Amino acid sequence: MSQPGTELVFPEPTSILAERQSQLEQAWKEALNSIPENHRRDYLELVHATTRRLSDGNDPGEWLYYQNFLRSGCLQAMILHHRKPVYYFGIPLKEWKYWDEPGPAPFEGLESIRINRKEASIQAVVPSKSSHLIRHLLAGELMPVIIRILRADAGRNPENWIDSVQDLSAYLGSRIKRALEKAQPVTISHFLFQDLTRYIEEVGEFWTLEIIEEIRKTIKSNLKKRDTLVSLTPVSHLVLSSGPREEQIQERFHHIYFEIRSLILDYSIHTTTVDSPDYRIADILEKLKL
Repeated sequence: MSQPGTELVFPEPTSILAERQSQLEQAWKEALNSIPENHRRDYLELVHATTRRLSDGNDPGEWLYYQNFLRSGCLQAMILHHRKPVYYFGIPLKEWKYWDEPGPAPFEGLESIRINRKEASIQAVVPSKSSHLIRHLLAGELMPVIIRILRADAGRNPENWIDSVQDLSAYLGSRIKRALEKAQPVTISHFLFQDLTRYIEEVGEFWTLEIIEEIRKTIKSNLKKRDTLVSLTPVSHLVLSSGPREEQIQERFHHIYFEIRSLILDYSIHTTTVDSPDYRIADILEKLKL
């Protein structure tokens, strides 16, 4: 049996909601108790009303946002797409005109944070004690999914590329250069999955973690020693293979299927081989549907 290749994660998904649940919950309770009673009452009433409204499963995207903000401990949060608000969570603890100012929040024990990407951003008021965990969760776990959902809604165009394209281009250029210096072609394969939000109800609140882990596990089981796995988002994964050409890779990967909790995931695979220094990264990304 061949050994899985070296693994490079782009970015590394974590299970903060699962692993740090008690810590996040304790910080959230303390922060909630620190705000005035009228704000606390408004927040809890809003949470109960939103939970009832979304419980029918008709809006899985909003349910995903809501669950992540609520369970991470956010008291106020907003998602912006090209600087325009597309989702709002919580109660107005911080006035709109001050949202662009990260730092202290209106009440002791709270902190304002901001996560920026090229076309999307998250702004939130969170407990100071857990702000580092929440920042990591929102940036590493929720933001890639937000971008995928927004891109699916907005259509594919250069303005909607994810921030990691520049870093990914540099990485691909380095790998291609090393392979060509050894007189080896390099084939890049892109596993592109369907929009996974439709499965939220079936696989539960930690669906992103479970799905990405199972997808990566399945891909890795089909890798050889010199293959490298690069995970961009929960639905976008690259495999770099030094030596084989496109037709060989297609033959090796064409039989793979992905099953998670009895659900068969639909996906497409796009491949391209580089065997000459006369190439353009933009052309490679286009062929890979990135």
